[in-house]
Amino acid sequence: MFIRNGNVGEEIYRHPHFLKFLSYFIYGAKLPEPVIKAFSDEVTKCEPVTSGDIVPLGKSARTQARLYRLSPHSAAEEFYKLALDCGLSQMYASAVRQSVKQAR
Repeated sequence: MFIRNGNVGEEIYRHPHFLKFLSYFIYGAKLPEPVIKAFSDEVTKCEPVTSGDIVPLGKSARTQARLYRLSPHSAAEEFYKLALDCGLSQMYASAVRQSVKQAR
């Protein structure tokens, strides 16, 4: 994305938006540790994850977001990252993100 926007080489590392990506690469999703563990455990129970698992995984993520009183918008993005880290495809991770965004 940085290259597509005209940044090349070391310019990428100096770009102000690169720090959030670097933070994610180093620390992972910004979610409470119990939330990460609970979601990861749910994914592990489903392996291999199929399309039929996405609704229950989304509900589980939404429940965790509510339990820890996380902002649905920011938590949705972090659950998307976590889902990718857990090996879900981009399509399945997007479905989890949408589920968390719907939390009230």
